[in-house]
Amino acid sequence: MSSPGAAVIAKATPMSTQRKMSRRKVWWFRSLAILIGLLPLVAAEIVLRIVDDSSVTWDDPLVDVSRQPALFIPNEAGNRFIVDPQRGNYFRPASFATEKVAGTRRVFVLGGSTVQGRPYAHETAFSTWLSLWMQAADPDHPPEVVNVGGVSYASYRVSRLLEEVLQHQPDLIVLYTGHNEFLEDRTYAATRARGRWQRWMDDMATASATVRFVKKRLGGNANPQSPTLAPEVDARLDHVGGLDAYRRDPSWRRSVETDFDASIRSMVERCRHAGVPILVCVPASDRVRTPPFKTVADPSLPDPQQQRIDHGWQEVLSGQDASKKSSVCKQILQTDPLHAGANYYLGRQRWDGGIRDQTTRTFLTVARDCDVCPLRATSPIVTSVRSITAQADASVDVSKLFDEDNDSVEDPDWFVDHIHPSIAGHQRIAQAILRALQRSGWIQVSDDAEAKFSQLRDQHFASLGEEYFLRGRARLRGLQQWASGRAGQSDQ
Repeated sequence: MSSPGAAVIAKATPMSTQRKMSRRKVWWFRSLAILIGLLPLVAAEIVLRIVDDSSVTWDDPLVDVSRQPALFIPNEAGNRFIVDPQRGNYFRPASFATEKVAGTRRVFVLGGSTVQGRPYAHETAFSTWLSLWMQAADPDHPPEVVNVGGVSYASYRVSRLLEEVLQHQPDLIVLYTGHNEFLEDRTYAATRARGRWQRWMDDMATASATVRFVKKRLGGNANPQSPTLAPEVDARLDHVGGLDAYRRDPSWRRSVETDFDASIRSMVERCRHAGVPILVCVPASDRVRTPPFKTVADPSLPDPQQQRIDHGWQEVLSGQDASKKSSVCKQILQTDPLHAGANYYLGRQRWDGGIRDQTTRTFLTVARDCDVCPLRATSPIVTSVRSITAQADASVDVSKLFDEDNDSVEDPDWFVDHIHPSIAGHQRIAQAILRALQRSGWIQVSDDAEAKFSQLRDQHFASLGEEYFLRGRARLRGLQQWASGRAGQSDQ
């Protein structure tokens, strides 16, 4: 005989089950309603990703360069794309066929003034030597190497160029960037203030083909928080007294380096998304003959200490006694270990004395990395590029390529200034690129390629004329003046 309590429990159980089933049905109906509501968006996303290739644009969530115009425009005959003549202040003339010829290997080389071949021009840049090497190595596949090197172009502007050239049937992208990240005055206060979930939402919106499609039709950036830059480069050193605009600001420097890492990873991912091989070059710079462009004491130190450091540094600059100057630099580093000038002086002194150890490398590297006016890729930028090369289809570490003594410092003889390789340096880069492409299986190199290249190289040199080299040397003097922060001013 069952107890009254058992009967109560037996009656309660079906009612509890009914309530659970009812709640479950409500949950399913609500979920189904949400899914049905999202179906048009999901369908639009799928269709746009498959059908509308033009919607596949990639906005940088950290900076908006949407005002940067297209670089290539059709010529009058309509049979070639040419560099817009209005962009001549930053790019050299270049062109390629509107209709790609079967069997042609079309290569776009992207980057800054190093890619362009400064202080000369693209005629002696590594893109030209690569074209000659490809012609010598595999004449059955005529090369169409297009130099897309923009003077003072940083990675976020190069990224915009990549978006454009991916629409022109490239067979390969070569990327050399990293030296120009600190040239323009850009801040990300609003972007940095975003919370984690807001950053996630912004990144999701940027990656959405639907959002990109709507943005392209209506105009504007997918992420309204991104600061919008001018249509063309506005380098601080292009203004009179531009060097004065640079301050010792480690936080800003770290932000720029972090943004560079995101930018270059995005470019490699875009090439992968488009199915286009990419070769990435690790940037190189002169640490030996190039002193820091600007040196100041640590602004976080008390004023008396800053004044003592500044006074000591002036003694170094104006003094004659090398031993005393070395002693003063060591005293400066005891208070301000990241003082660019003192690090450079001690490193250069050891280098000139034939001491090529870790201490020497550290002095020279800190001097470059802590330059208050950083016109050379810093160690974090070089590290970012090296880390991304594992994801690229091929790579060339130019920094190691120019390190003939294997002491982790580039040989300064490969440079004509702080970053630009000599013509011989450009030839060395081109040959290294060809070998890297050969190792990746992208190109087959014939046995007589070197002899053919030597012949083509000599013919090319003969076609340039002396005036070409005279202009290059004059441009080098202008570059040196610009880098000294005296753009627009006459020599004193």
